[in-house]
Amino acid sequence: EEKIEKYRQKCFRKVLKLAMKTPLYKEKYKGIDVNKITLDNIEKLPILTKQDLRKHFPNGIVPEGFNVKKAHIVSTSGSTGQPVSVYTDFHTIVKALMAFVREIKEHDISWRDRMTIIADLTPRAIEEAYLVKGLPFKFKNMQILHVGEDVEKLIEKIDSFKPKFIGGYPGVLRALAVLKRKGYGKNIEPEVIASSGAVLDEYTKKYIEEAFNARVFDVYGSTEGGPIAFECKKGNYHIHHDMVHVEFLDDNLQPVEHGKPGHIVVTKLYGSATPIIRYNGLNDFVMPLAKKCNCGINAPLIEKIGGR
Repeated sequence: EEKIEKYRQKCFRKVLKLAMKTPLYKEKYKGIDVNKITLDNIEKLPILTKQDLRKHFPNGIVPEGFNVKKAHIVSTSGSTGQPVSVYTDFHTIVKALMAFVREIKEHDISWRDRMTIIADLTPRAIEEAYLVKGLPFKFKNMQILHVGEDVEKLIEKIDSFKPKFIGGYPGVLRALAVLKRKGYGKNIEPEVIASSGAVLDEYTKKYIEEAFNARVFDVYGSTEGGPIAFECKKGNYHIHHDMVHVEFLDDNLQPVEHGKPGHIVVTKLYGSATPIIRYNGLNDFVMPLAKKCNCGINAPLIEKIGGR
């Protein structure tokens, strides 16, 4: 734990240094001696909001001298009618994919296994940047499909690919499970399925597991904050503690006790594009837990996401 914490503090210093070259933060942190700020007293920094990112987009949300031509703009879905856009770069993308490798490794899936990823491939979606535009190479063992495609066409393509692992949104996974129960996709026999992007309720999880005779685990992340947490084999949600620093605050921006839900506030500990420090724009209620998990993953736990 000491080594992890030392690493986290080192990463945070780099991110904070980058932030002080970014117009948004130079304005927001005016009058604050950031040299005295660590993860231990990060609450001395003001909250970053969606409005801050919208106000300073595009030039004010990246460090001075940053080459935006080598980066990608990614935007939230805009469920409130106003999307939020940030920049991501190759380093950020690779780091996020390493989190994915960590998640599937916990469930005995290798990055070399045949995988089907059903993602949002619309322009500026985070998955489009990570899986299509961001990498200079393609994985032959990875089938990338668009979530907006007709579900019968999706199951036909998956059936011909015969993946060992399937990842997607709960809604499309449930729709595929319905077709599977009707006799579609006879060759689809994954060992593991991952759900992300929305709340996965117990009924839907069980329905998908029974339809495909496969284990389902949940992943929690965001466009702005990247990978945040994932379920281990024992069903506990572990934070990607070396990649993000998370706080759980009440309506008065005070930390909540373990076992009580709070608004999640995220600080991303990597990347050289748009720094994300104390961001509250996820609008999710999450409960921090004091207990430890004996699965072998040395990271703090959160309760299942209570609301998104």
